[in-house]
Formats: sequence, structure tokens, C-alpha cells
Amino acid sequence: MGEADVGEVLAVLNNEKEEAGQTGGKFSGIYHQTVKGSTTFSFKKADGKGYYIRLARKPKGGALTEVKHTLSLGEAQILKVLLERAVQQKYQW
Repeated sequence: MGEADVGEVLAVLNNEKEEAGQTGGKFSGIYHQTVKGSTTFSFKKADGKGYYIRLARKPKGGALTEVKHTLSLGEAQILKVLLERAVQQKYQW
């Protein structure tokens, strides 16, 4: 994940967006494609139950592999602090 992707997740955690990345269209979430395949990352609010995460990887010519998880509100607060500190550390703020 790059800085823009981290910013998208933080925007959801700060209640500025419902979902990280793009919504609608061919796919929702954050999408990256390389010559080796594609990866999608979905991070969104889960109807008052915390947050929903889905990470999917499809190698070129291969089968889709995905992982899904729900974060509690408490776990999401820890994630928010970790991501904010990672940005601060990277830019030495």
C-alpha cells in the first residue's frame, strides 16, 4: 500500500468516507495491477459492527485468492493510530 491507499483507509476511519478507494463501476475499493496479476483491497464500514476488510489477489492466469475479516470498533482505533504513526514516521513529522 502506498501513501494514497493509507490515506483512503484513514479517511474511512475518520468518518470522511464510507469506503476506501473507488465505489461502483467494475470494482469497489483500491485496485492495483502489475504484469504478475492484480490485487484489490476493500475497507469499509460494516453497519455499526466495525469495519469490513477484503483482500483479493489474482495472479496472471491463476485462481483468485481472497481473505475477509471484520474489525471491531476497538481494533479499528488501534489501526488508526498505527497508520497515523506510520505516516508520521515516514515523513519524520
